[in-house]
Amino acid sequence: MTDSKTDPNNLTDIIDLKKIQTAYINGRYLAIDESLATFEDINPATGEVLTTVQQTTSEQINEAVKAAQKGQKVWAAMTAVERSRILLKAVALLRERNDVLALLETKDTGKALSETKYVDIVTGADVVEYYAGLRR
Repeated sequence: MTDSKTDPNNLTDIIDLKKIQTAYINGRYLAIDESLATFEDINPATGEVLTTVQQTTSEQINEAVKAAQKGQKVWAAMTAVERSRILLKAVALLRERNDVLALLETKDTGKALSETKYVDIVTGADVVEYYAGLRR
């Protein structure tokens, strides 16, 4: 979540790319582990290093799978209306943060900003919105 001092449309307010990025598992980012290998995420269009990413272990991947399986049971137990509300909140966040997500996607993939800003994020939000409406 963002606080009143955070701009959801400012990339540096959303993510600190100077910090080593770790996996997000079971509602939290993993701690940085100096013993694990890292790799650079490079903007293919410019060669700029976007960030450094810490690799995960087999145990962490297994933890992620178990968390996802547990989460799926919670999701399945929700009513269609509850699931729809969550999906619609995701749609609102995607649309609210379209510009910053598009910028990040452009830097990560090397795609043109016009494609990520007017196609990728927008159509992703449209698809989620479609599925949110199927069971209402």
